[in-house]
Amino acid sequence: MLDGNVVQIWDSIRFASNARCNGKQKTSGGCIMYDEDHIEPDPSEEWKEIELDSRKFRISSLKRIQLTNGEITQGSLHIDYVIRLFCVSHLPLSVMSIRDIRETRQFSMINQILTYIEESLKNLKKNEMQDEMQDVVMIDLSAYDLDNDDVREMIHVKYETEIIGKNMFIKYDGILKQRIHRKLANSAEAHNPNWDVDANGMCVLENRDSFLPDVGIWFQMPTKAERVNPIKERCPLPDVWIEVFYNRDPDRIHALDNIALVQQLNLGIEFVGISLPYSTVVFQQNPNPGIATTPVTPSTNQNIRTTRAPYIIHWNVNSVPVYYKMNWNQHIVLRCGWILDFNIVLNVLAM
Repeated sequence: MLDGNVVQIWDSIRFASNARCNGKQKTSGGCIMYDEDHIEPDPSEEWKEIELDSRKFRISSLKRIQLTNGEITQGSLHIDYVIRLFCVSHLPLSVMSIRDIRETRQFSMINQILTYIEESLKNLKKNEMQDEMQDVVMIDLSAYDLDNDDVREMIHVKYETEIIGKNMFIKYDGILKQRIHRKLANSAEAHNPNWDVDANGMCVLENRDSFLPDVGIWFQMPTKAERVNPIKERCPLPDVWIEVFYNRDPDRIHALDNIALVQQLNLGIEFVGISLPYSTVVFQQNPNPGIATTPVTPSTNQNIRTTRAPYIIHWNVNSVPVYYKMNWNQHIVLRCGWILDFNIVLNVLAM
């Protein structure tokens, strides 16, 4: 007989599969299969078959899975479903369990919050059709209890959002900013391959406030658990924190507010802000491409924010912001040693 844990796992997946395929329950989520080393069959194993999203496989009494191609692996099956009566957690196969939460407040609260968020986003979109599209939107969640990590994790999984205090923030970065994030991350990784560099990697304070720095550099790689479940495991803040924002609110004020909030904790984080012009005008090309870059010097009034982008803000060791105009073929050397080449950003603007 299959042991109780495997039966519970199989029943969990079967319930999610049946609900999803038959459409009898409201579901959301997905399934990811991770294949690992091929393993020889064991005569003592007992098997049960399951089909999920038209993918057939079997689960054994040894907590292994057999794929449709016949290979047996020690792979993990990750699943994340919210179903009308049940919640199936995003957990490895060996520990996945189903929790009947019909008589608990948790599911009711998750359902209420997700419904409220969807309605709020619909209303925001209606308003933005008559006005200008916002780069970041805030939804007030003060009416709900956010002390439960499962609730916060589910919101993060569905919306990839920041939750700070009782407010939820969704950033709409767009292709241009995303390209800058990626190129900055690639440059930092090339400088030090031992760093863990992520674009929009989640980090969490002890009070559960969660942030998505546009580019974060961790000198020591967070654990796998902190990456998979950043809220529950309290994924630490990065050692270098970069925000890229348009030179207009609410995008600008949100980025600067996040930095100011975290700076109060005095954690020794190196902060960088990069302000972009919000314009469809073609940005000038590099007049001298290919030449070596030179160190930048601060603006004349280095502690006063310039009004014209692009510019960069680098907070010194005393947490005082220093402003630099971003010109072609210049760079700034950060305290971590990475040379941030302004051409990385300007080349994207000039595309």
